[in-house]
Amino acid sequence: MSIFQTNKQKIITMPYKDNAGRYIRLAPEAAIAFENLMRITSQKGIVVSVSSSYRTVKTSKRIVLIMQ
Repeated sequence: MSIFQTNKQKIITMPYKDNAGRYIRLAPEAAIAFENLMRITSQKGIVVSVSSSYRTVKTSKRIVLIMQ
């Protein structure tokens, strides 16, 4: 896990990759929650697969429309 600082926010690179092979990068609070999720699901034998750790604004809007 590595930590880097943008202009205003700390970003943590997690030791996990999405399905496209990109490392998952999260804000510190999200990184803690994600690590807890991975630990608990692993203990229960549940496999978590991240389809994408990055999305464009266009993709985000498409997802919102699909979810409505």
